[in-house]
Amino acid sequence: MANRIEAARQILRTDVDRTSAALQVFPRNAMGITPDSVKVSPEFKTAKAAFDRAFAQLRNFNSAYKPERRKRA
Repeated sequence: MANRIEAARQILRTDVDRTSAALQVFPRNAMGITPDSVKVSPEFKTAKAAFDRAFAQLRNFNSAYKPERRKRA
């Protein structure tokens, strides 16, 4: 059971990583912030929506299936 949960979590993490990488291709200013002119573009909005969906799915999964943490001795 734990292996299936971790496999599902890894699939969600991969999706988050993939959608995050898609956001990294957009230009940023010297402070590392995406300019408003880029944020209004349909391409950015589509990529941002995909990332937000993937991250929300991972967050919801993690709240339902909390990762096991080792207890300190």
